[in-house]
Amino acid sequence: MKYLSLFSGIGGFELAIHDIFPEAKCLGFCEIDNVIKKFYQNKYPQHLSLGDVTLADFKPFLNEVDLIVAGFPCSDLSIMNIKRQNLQGQKSCLFSEIVRCIEECKPKYYLIENVARLPLEVKKELDRVFGVKGVCFNSNSVSAQNRSRMFWFNWHLSNEIGRAS
Repeated sequence: MKYLSLFSGIGGFELAIHDIFPEAKCLGFCEIDNVIKKFYQNKYPQHLSLGDVTLADFKPFLNEVDLIVAGFPCSDLSIMNIKRQNLQGQKSCLFSEIVRCIEECKPKYYLIENVARLPLEVKKELDRVFGVKGVCFNSNSVSAQNRSRMFWFNWHLSNEIGRAS
């Protein structure tokens, strides 16, 4: 399993990937927050930093990537933001970089994450752009926290695991 990680944060996706696929290889990651990036690189020193996702060249990874994972910024989408700008916001518009990465790499699979309480028009637009209907999961089934998230992915999932939204 070879993957790229966008908006990597502290490596939550990586933790899950390497738990399921211990021999997985990260071909590169994108994170711009220097403090978080340093934490990530301490945990995963062998992972190649691709820097700012808006400047990353994904073309060299064409047909080399099995999986792209990304949890793009949610501050413009969250109901907690009274000045919410939806997908036109300065940060949330970065979802288009995921689309660019998918187009340039042609991965076998992708897994995209964001907040669950998105405006309906945003959910519909993301469903359209990613070509699949987002699925809502609550982490309370696998952890002590109660946190719902939306996921878009391009493989079949049993109905017992998640519910479409």
